[in-house]
Amino acid sequence: MLKHYWNTALRNLLRWKLFTFINIAGLSISIAIFLSLTAYVRYQFSFDKFYKDGGRVFRIDYYEYQGGQPVLQSARTHDRTALLVHEYVPQIEAVTRVYNEKAFVFTEDVRIVDQNMLYVDSSFLKVFDVEVVKGSVETSLTPPSSVMISESQAKVYFGEDDPMGKVVYFNERLPFTITGVFKDIPPNSSLDFDFLLSWSTMPYYGWISKDGDFSSPWTFTYVKLKPNVTDVAAVNEGLTAMAAKHITSLEKRQLTAKLSLRSYEDLHTAEPLSGEAKPAVSKTLLYSLISLAIFILVAAWINYINLSLARSLERADEIGVRKVFGASRMAISG
Repeated sequence: MLKHYWNTALRNLLRWKLFTFINIAGLSISIAIFLSLTAYVRYQFSFDKFYKDGGRVFRIDYYEYQGGQPVLQSARTHDRTALLVHEYVPQIEAVTRVYNEKAFVFTEDVRIVDQNMLYVDSSFLKVFDVEVVKGSVETSLTPPSSVMISESQAKVYFGEDDPMGKVVYFNERLPFTITGVFKDIPPNSSLDFDFLLSWSTMPYYGWISKDGDFSSPWTFTYVKLKPNVTDVAAVNEGLTAMAAKHITSLEKRQLTAKLSLRSYEDLHTAEPLSGEAKPAVSKTLLYSLISLAIFILVAAWINYINLSLARSLERADEIGVRKVFGASRMAISG
């Protein structure tokens, strides 16, 4: 009996080639589009969700207002902000500054341009739970001219040799000693980096002041709140009070400053500000793509049903013969 059904189905498929092609192609393409769009949207929403305690990590954003209207909305803050936050916001557990660059990184044997690097405070590893393979979370990023390198880049530059203590050069042959190795960061990260350079290097060479200043917002500032801290508004009030007291240069221009937290896990799909490390993706666009994917799948399903109903009218004689021979309703519908 099953062989009979199989032969009958095969004959119908071969007999009605156009009908078969339209049904199979329509369903296949719609399912492929649906899966592709949902996979893309899921990937975009997965950004920055891989850090332990990532829900407690926030970026401090900087705003300037004139007459109640924003004139500057920046993802970057002044480099002195991080040095004062504990004084005004006791709810903060750890803070780090981050400055991103593309760099020419080389040794005597390997030379690679456009490498992702970050200048970070030694507390960076307390804010972001980067898995350290070699080196110390506490001290690897403390000395000037120290650098931590990702596992993949360590193999690129040094093969199977131990990279600890080796020297790599940045840009104009600036030497850095490798003091640690960390697991590669997933690609779905708002901060791309293969090299972490000690922040203390910049004041050591006189590029910036050791104590920082409030002259201009140029660096990212990330904080980790203490466990069970949920009142983000209270934290923002403390940050804004700090800005009002210390950013005094705005008074002459009749401007006021505001500092506000933004969840790190939401950065990739949040409203973009000036100075973002990586372009954000609109939530509206992502939800539109999901709606489009569902619409295409439903439309293909309806089209399949309509064609199948139209085809069933042409099978009336076959259905009658099957009923005479005692076929069940399920067998007939198949």
